[in-house]
Order: sequence, then C-alpha cells, then structure tokens
Amino acid sequence: MDRINFLKDLNRKYFNGALSTNFLTRLQQLPVDRPDVFSFVERMFNFVRLSGIPAKDLSLFHADVMGTLLARILPGGWGGKIPPITVQGRHAIIDTYIGNNPYLKSNGKTMLDIGCGFPPFTTIEVSNYLKNWKVVGADPSLPAYLVYDEDGNYATFDDTKSIVYFQPAIPSIDNWNSLLSDASSTKKRFEQLLNEFLINPKTEGFPRLEIDPIKSYETEFLSFKNGGIGEIEIEEKDVIRCFNVMYYFDNNFQDKALNWFSQKTVEGGIVMVGGDWAHSTECYYHLFQKESGELRKRNLHLV
Repeated sequence: MDRINFLKDLNRKYFNGALSTNFLTRLQQLPVDRPDVFSFVERMFNFVRLSGIPAKDLSLFHADVMGTLLARILPGGWGGKIPPITVQGRHAIIDTYIGNNPYLKSNGKTMLDIGCGFPPFTTIEVSNYLKNWKVVGADPSLPAYLVYDEDGNYATFDDTKSIVYFQPAIPSIDNWNSLLSDASSTKKRFEQLLNEFLINPKTEGFPRLEIDPIKSYETEFLSFKNGGIGEIEIEEKDVIRCFNVMYYFDNNFQDKALNWFSQKTVEGGIVMVGGDWAHSTECYYHLFQKESGELRKRNLHLV
C-alpha cells in the first residue's frame, strides 16, 4: 500500500488537511505490508472526527503510537494470535470494585480472569487483593517455554516449540524497533536459544529457559488454564472478568462470548467486560449481572 498517499487521503478526509507535517512524518513509520494497521488507523481517525477533536489537539505521541505501537499489538503481527500483553496495576480500580461492588449476590468467592495474558500480572494482583477467593486465569497464549536472552528480552513458545510472542525487557519504542527491525532474525535467534537450552539447560540468570512457567505463579488460591473464550472447561464463577480482549473481535463473536459468560456465571454473579491501559487509564467498562438465567446490564460507578 502507498503509505504517503494513504496518509494524504486520511488527512484530507478527516481533518481537511490540518494535520501537521511533524505528525504526518511520525505516521510514516506505518508498515506498508500491514493492511490491518492501515484499517485500524483510519478507524481511529474516524472516531477522532466524530468526537469533534481538532487536528491541533493530536499530539506527536499519538502519531508514534499509531505509527509504531499498533503494528506490535494487533494480531496481524503475531500470526493472527492476540499478543499476551499485560501491564502491572492495569486493573487496580476494578480489583477494588469487585471486592466492594453493590450487585454481587452470590455467596461464593470464585473468579475467572479470561484473557489474562503473560506474565499474568493483573491476575496475580486481583488474587492478592481478593483474599481467600479462588481465582482462575485463562489465556490461549500461556507458554510451554519461556526463553530470555542475555539482555532480558524474552520470547514465549507453545508446546510445538513454535514462537508465539517476543518482547524487549524494557518495551520502549527504540527497544521494540531493535527487535522488530528484522523480526525473522529475532525469531531465529530465540529459536536457537530454545534448542540450545533443551540440550544444555540454563535456568538462572540471563540467558535462561523456563519450562511451563505459568506453574510458578500458582498458589492455593490461584490457578491457570490454557485456552480462550468458549475453549476451557470450568465451573460457574461468581465473577468473570474479560478485559482488553473483546475489541479484537467482531460483533458476532462478542455476542457468542457474552452467551458463554452467562453460562459460566452463577445466578446473581457479575461479568465485567472492557478495556484499559496502565493505572486503569484510557478505560471503558461494561457490567452485567446474571438474573433469571440471563445477563442484565448494570450501572457501573467507580470512585
């Protein structure tokens, strides 16, 4: 796709040509071989226009996010799989709400955190906050093998030894660019490390290999399952949380997901669906309660 003409067309269509030269220059980092990224950027511009936000209020940081970050977090960059990205403290407000919400009428203390990502920071945090609750984290990308290189960058592999995801130790734009400037070579390097460690194990320091690393996070009250929505066998729960997952899917899948959540929630239990970023910023949430066998939408008030 012609990146320059694409950006000119978007600028004219959504901002009457008012985007700054610096903003457009940052956007020229868009990968030309990723139509999914181009489509996502156009969708974002459309929402910006509908919100009445003028071009002058779009920062260069927004341009950097669109030009570089999107390609790394969309499934198209990872063979169609949703990358298992997590951020510590991301759901802190929601953890508090679950423990003190006015709707939960079931008597138990069980929770499913589906789409927990890896490392499962936010699931660990909610388990630590909800004392004596039985919490299950689930994600289809939980690794069979975790490989760190000498700099602390890591890659995850499934049980067929196929690479699922890799990430820099410090996920800055420069560090991401270092790994992604030649993604094929990065993957081969991690694959070579895995093969070496399977023959001559190294389990401490950097570089190292961890086998079935999710087990190291499990406790008496916290366990994990490998699988996604509709894929795991699980008993009904008092609370189901699914954050930063549903927006990757179309309306048909979302409807099926809510139906599955309903089946896996006890009567009087709650389901929370939404998205957020670090420290619960850039957030939107939906709250449902199971009543008479169906999910009913409830008002969500956070302080």
